[in-house]
Amino acid sequence: MIINHEHSEFRWGSFGEALTVVPFAGQRHVLRRVKAEFVEWEPIRQLFITAADV
Repeated sequence: MIINHEHSEFRWGSFGEALTVVPFAGQRHVLRRVKAEFVEWEPIRQLFITAADV
């Protein structure tokens, strides 16, 4: 993966690891919300895509 000049490094990790390395409370808050909204919660029925939709 190639990153642009604005970045010095990157790596993949778990949400737990990310919470320990991001420096700002706001970033930790966003990570917790992303995990809650997209990993832990079952999406509402209206968000499911079925074969009939495509």
